[in-house]
Amino acid sequence: MPDNSVCVAQYDRYQCDQATGWSDQQAQIAAEHLTTIATLRQALGVDSDLDCLALRQRANPGLRRGAGTIVNTPEMTTTFGTLGPDDNYLLNLNSAVLSGYGSGSRWWLDPTIGVSFLNDVLSVNTFITNARLDMTVWAPAIPPALAQYTSLVSSSVHDTTPRTGIGARRLDRPDLPR
Repeated sequence: MPDNSVCVAQYDRYQCDQATGWSDQQAQIAAEHLTTIATLRQALGVDSDLDCLALRQRANPGLRRGAGTIVNTPEMTTTFGTLGPDDNYLLNLNSAVLSGYGSGSRWWLDPTIGVSFLNDVLSVNTFITNARLDMTVWAPAIPPALAQYTSLVSSSVHDTTPRTGIGARRLDRPDLPR
């Protein structure tokens, strides 16, 4: 179980030594910065080519504007074009991801979610942090959970060995050091 000895009384679900709402504030700050072209280029590691965001390049627009927390994107709109009513350059939170489940369902027990996750990590760069103060996702529980998918996973380990200068391992590149 996670160590909650440093948690404040009304803690933030992702950073328990902070008050409720702290991570939402951090996400909003990050989202506001990611909508400036210079910061977006830096975050994506590209010098100039963000043309894929231009309206003419968007083959499947539609991030379901009404289904999440929308971030105002004036610089992106000026640079790449005005989007339609059901599209957005950045959706800070997509609350529609659980729309396939009724309010009484136990979606966290649905085995297809694990299969979907494992299929996704084959083609999507995935970063899983071991955030000690996160009371929502307890990283040490992930390897045994994934190991239950024996038809897809041959082994799964939570390796806590510290490595100088290495903060994360890219799951899409098992040849990289951890």
